[in-house]
Amino acid sequence: MCISSNFVELQAYRICEEMKNQSMYKMMKLELSDESIIEPQNLENFGDGRALITKAIFEDTEGKSYSVNINHNGLRFAMGELTYKEYRKMEKNEDLMALGFLALLIGLIITIMYLLLLFLR
Repeated sequence: MCISSNFVELQAYRICEEMKNQSMYKMMKLELSDESIIEPQNLENFGDGRALITKAIFEDTEGKSYSVNINHNGLRFAMGELTYKEYRKMEKNEDLMALGFLALLIGLIITIMYLLLLFLR
């Protein structure tokens, strides 16, 4: 059975392609996980798997730049469904929710370890 090991990279590439094709803004640059920058025109040649596409830099008609993550919220911003302020708020809320779940998980593990310690004495 053959399983693709680059699922995350392929998903980021697909979302980036959708952003490029459906955006109401001009895509200026793409930032990679190794902190390098490529031009959107070079996206078709970006199949070597050297790094993950993490952010896209867009520019509106007035010359204002926007940096968005390559995810569904970023795609919604690029398509004009969200304002940049709404996009940032959604990203912040998702980050806080993830931190909350992580804290809850750590607290649960510590509680279980403490209870096991009490019962196994």
